[in-house]
Amino acid sequence: MDEDLRELERRVAQGEPGAHERFLYARARARGVSESWVELELSLELDPAPVRAAAEALLRERLPKLVASEPGYRHPVYGEYLEALKAVVARPWFHGLSEDWQPSWCPCHWLPRQADQIERCVARTLEQIESLRLHTARLVELGNARPESDDPLARAQHLRGLASDVLEAVIEGSGCNDAWYRDVEPALCQALEGWGLDDADLPRCEDLISDKFSSWMQPNPEAVELLLDAFYEEVEGLLP
Repeated sequence: MDEDLRELERRVAQGEPGAHERFLYARARARGVSESWVELELSLELDPAPVRAAAEALLRERLPKLVASEPGYRHPVYGEYLEALKAVVARPWFHGLSEDWQPSWCPCHWLPRQADQIERCVARTLEQIESLRLHTARLVELGNARPESDDPLARAQHLRGLASDVLEAVIEGSGCNDAWYRDVEPALCQALEGWGLDDADLPRCEDLISDKFSSWMQPNPEAVELLLDAFYEEVEGLLP
C-alpha cells in the first residue's frame, strides 16, 4: 500500500467525512479495478430496509393480479411483475447472477395460485432478496481478498481457493435447485472484477460447468476438482 492510501486509511480510521469513499476509489485505481466495483461496494453499505419496503409494497400490489389472471411463469403478466421487481431491487444486487434470475430461484414452485398463498410468496421473495444481497456481499469480500504475492504456488492456491469459495457461496444461496450451476460462472467473474480483471476478458467455463453439474444435486468432489483445475489454467495468465 502506497503512502497516499495509508494516509486515506488513517483518515478513515479517524472518521473524517468522505474519507471512506475516497479510500475505496483510490484503492481501486491502484489495483486497476473499475469504478463500478466501488459503486457495488458502496451500494452494499446502504440500509437495505427501504429496498425491502419497496419490494414488499410491489409484491402486495402485483401478486393478487397474478392470482386473478392465473398465469404460468412464462406468461407476460409474470414477466412484467419480474421486471418491476428487478427495477425495485436495482442492478447492483443482481450483478454476478445470471440475467434470468427469478425470485425464490424457482418461480414455478413459488408463484401463488390462490389468494391464501400470497403471504407465503411475499415472505419467501423478501427472504430471497436478502439472500441475494448477502450473496453479492460475499462475492465482494472474495474479490477484495486478491493475492499480493507473486509466488506461483501462492497464486495457484489463492485462485483455487477463490473458485472453491465462490462455488460454495452459489450452492448455499441456491440450495442446488433448478439450473443452479448457471450462476457459477457469472459469480466467478464478479469476484475476479475485484482483482482487476474485466468481465469481457475472462474465459468461459460454462460448458464444463453444465457438463459436470446437475440441477437439484450438489456437485461431486471429482467434478469440483475438474472445475478448479480448469479455472486456474484459464485465469492464471490473466492476473495483473
